[in-house]
Formats: sequence, C-alpha cells, structure tokens
Amino acid sequence: MRTSPTARRLTAPARPGCDDRSGKRLFEEGIAQVPLKLLKSAQFATGVLHLTYERA
Repeated sequence: MRTSPTARRLTAPARPGCDDRSGKRLFEEGIAQVPLKLLKSAQFATGVLHLTYERA
C-alpha cells in the first residue's frame, strides 16, 4: 500500500508584543509555493501546535 507523503511541523506560539519583522526568511524569495491541505492538528499544553499536511 502506497501512502502520500506528509509534512509535519511543530509551531511555537508568538510572544505578545514581539513584532520584529527583521528576522531571516525561512525560504528565499521566488521559491515556488506548494499547495498543502491540513490533515490534522494537535495543541500541547505549552501552546505548541503539531500540524500534519499533505499536498493539496
């Protein structure tokens, strides 16, 4: 049985009052975007999100 590839991501909550947009980009400008569909999500007590995506 072949399954479609998934992408998993852990996302930490943003700190209130921290609006510094001078940070480095994760990806360079001009990189093609890949449409994704959220399959499931879970939130830990710390506020961290565990997100699972697949290609849309």
